[in-house]
Amino acid sequence: MYRILFPLFALVALLILTGCRNGPSPNSLPVKKGVLENGEVLAFSHASLLGGLADIYLIDSNQGIRLAGEPKKYDTGPLWSPDGSQLIYMGSFGWEADLFLLDIESRESHQITQDGYYKYSPRWSPDGEYLAYLNTEDPEHPSLHPELLNILELSTGENHTIEFERVLDYRWLPESQSIFTLAKTDVGFSAYKVNLDGSREKLNARLNFLEEAVYVSLSPDSSMAAYVVPATDPDALVDPLYVASIDGSGEYEVGSFAIDSSMVWSPDGERLAFVTFDEDYRYALYVVNADRSGLKELLVLDTGDDSGEILPGTPAWSADSQKLAIGSYTSWQGTAVYVLNMNGSEIRQVIGPAGLIFGISWRP
Repeated sequence: MYRILFPLFALVALLILTGCRNGPSPNSLPVKKGVLENGEVLAFSHASLLGGLADIYLIDSNQGIRLAGEPKKYDTGPLWSPDGSQLIYMGSFGWEADLFLLDIESRESHQITQDGYYKYSPRWSPDGEYLAYLNTEDPEHPSLHPELLNILELSTGENHTIEFERVLDYRWLPESQSIFTLAKTDVGFSAYKVNLDGSREKLNARLNFLEEAVYVSLSPDSSMAAYVVPATDPDALVDPLYVASIDGSGEYEVGSFAIDSSMVWSPDGERLAFVTFDEDYRYALYVVNADRSGLKELLVLDTGDDSGEILPGTPAWSADSQKLAIGSYTSWQGTAVYVLNMNGSEIRQVIGPAGLIFGISWRP
């Protein structure tokens, strides 16, 4: 996941360079009332274009409210618990970061990690009792240090750390007792079952088909992987995107795209969403079915900014796999957040442009 780190760190660096908080963040944001339907709730990070720290906000059909803001920290990456009652988010400054747990009803938060190492890719266990996340002790030079998979029991604070040379991706298994992990050790890439006590079991032989992959995304049931492999032409703008069963069988090429790290499977495992751009830096949101069919451009993210400096966010799926939310940032205007149906019949702008909005997460 090393290449996934860099966009995240670049964003935090941008927030740092814009300066410290110039005053309290707004307690509310202007939403387009009635655009989100009843029961549709999004959480995200928001920062002012004029400088300041990022805080956690929630929007629904009627309001946009500030939920949390840790003093002197950039609050990013909100992630809902399986029952929708809590959020995990990261509070960071520079290369130091820790995780915080927020109760939605009381709006009270508390810090749940203390080591200060930069953390990323948190995942709740299906039962909501554990949190897994990745970190490296030196995020500025991640390839020189091992990547650590952590399993934190939320009720006790007990943490187990498993060391890999590199983690491509991981998913909790349904019973919440173990994690399926694609990782590299000194013998190459393999699949591992990591248990709650930190022990691990190698599940198969070396996965040679992932040796060159730069971005990898596991399907929710860990049976398939989507991955990008660098093009043979070093000057090529686009790279081939593949989908295959986890043993490498049934591999097929979806197409060639300019993809960063924004490949996201739907919760039901039926579709893959990703953002790509062309030589004119025209960004677009695509989806493709897991059975190879239905490759479709859903939304062009160029919102008409004359500078062409459009920075889209990572798409976020609704729990029923029927909708996507995505933010598109236009220089000097801010981020607009859109919600769209899978059949392309409806595209709704729910907020913005309003400051920097990123890390969108649907409430289950």
